[in-house]
Amino acid sequence: MSYLGAQRSLRWWYRQHSIQLHNEAEAIRNDLLQRLFVMRRSLESGQPEAIQQSITQVDHLYQSLHGLSDRLSAFDLEDDLSLALHHLVEAWRKRDLNLNAELPKTAIHLPIEQHRLTLVATDEFLRITAAKLLTPQVIFVSLSFSSHTYELTAKVDDPQVNKLQGCDDLKHLTQALRFLSGGHCSCYSHDDSLTWQFRSTLTKSQRQGQ
Repeated sequence: MSYLGAQRSLRWWYRQHSIQLHNEAEAIRNDLLQRLFVMRRSLESGQPEAIQQSITQVDHLYQSLHGLSDRLSAFDLEDDLSLALHHLVEAWRKRDLNLNAELPKTAIHLPIEQHRLTLVATDEFLRITAAKLLTPQVIFVSLSFSSHTYELTAKVDDPQVNKLQGCDDLKHLTQALRFLSGGHCSCYSHDDSLTWQFRSTLTKSQRQGQ
């Protein structure tokens, strides 16, 4: 990877992260803060029905903040990559993405930086796929782990998979992940299938720090 290529990919990675944070901030300003303002006005009125409305608003705020917390860093998923990927897959299925997964039933513990990097990259790959193909026919995600090496594979089957293969976003994601992780990340296609694969081996210091 050339210096300029790595630089462009890292800028792309940072931009995607900035967009995500901006969207979360907009959601807080346009929804949660507005609801808090309305709730305060209702409580100031002192009317019984206003109090009941405020209770409903509190329930909504709780659910919204819980969701925000999970998107930033889910507390109960930070120690297990397999479980975290399972929740990510389920979240994308709710967006009507035809997504199947084969994930280990045993917990996979990684250093927090590797855990987050893998999870964010997988989410970004699914976002790119959904944006480019709109309704991809099938996406299959698998994860394996052995001897301190873990491998994540995402396979997309769709007649228009060439739209995904040639897009800049996928190229930048692959290069950025390769650079940031020090692992191997590749993307290749055959007929109507595209395979995106990431493999990384934990260093001795990473294994000791787990």
